[in-house]
Amino acid sequence: EGNEFTDQKNEFSNYGPGVDLCAPGGDILSTVPDNKYERQSGTSMAAPNAAAVAALIWAQNPTWTRDQVVAQLLSTSENIDDKNPDFVGQLGAGRVNSHLALSTPVLQAPQFDSIDELQEEKAVKGTKQFSVRFTHLLDPATVQSQAFGLYGKGGKIPVSVDRAYKAGSNEVILSFEELDAGDYTLYVRPSLRDPFGRELDGNGDGTPGDEKVIAFTVEN
Repeated sequence: EGNEFTDQKNEFSNYGPGVDLCAPGGDILSTVPDNKYERQSGTSMAAPNAAAVAALIWAQNPTWTRDQVVAQLLSTSENIDDKNPDFVGQLGAGRVNSHLALSTPVLQAPQFDSIDELQEEKAVKGTKQFSVRFTHLLDPATVQSQAFGLYGKGGKIPVSVDRAYKAGSNEVILSFEELDAGDYTLYVRPSLRDPFGRELDGNGDGTPGDEKVIAFTVEN
């Protein structure tokens, strides 16, 4: 939950990989007993804000599945990292935006975003896990190990999806044997799809259906 006016995280609010998204939760006008109104703060104020946006999306699109509603909710939230420099990447998809949620008719196909363990296409010797992030929510049923291919000088390296895919983090944890120094290539395949059935747009040209190729070097 954040400040109603500044989008800055309140001191009582959580942050980190368990946060899916943010909503105003500080100094919110709310109903109270005896037919009165008071300003309240906390998760109890933020949660109804987020739930209300989800309800508006579903009311406008009654045939959508739960995952499609969640995809729209998360992808139309506004990134507030610039207003929270001490919590970059720890505030989920951002702050909910009801206007964007209802006025954005078609989401872009999902694209590769980043890998936490790669900096400027380089990793350190002994790396045995990648945290792969995407721009849009994926269909959990398509997040399978065969959607990823890791190759080094000795050929293909087996990879596995280390934990269940979580919508809020939009992160896939890949595990593999420890990497020695050398050159490697990771292929992220278009069998990854979003809840609307759109395949990965690997090259970022706006057209789904192609893989993302990531060449990187492991250094001592």
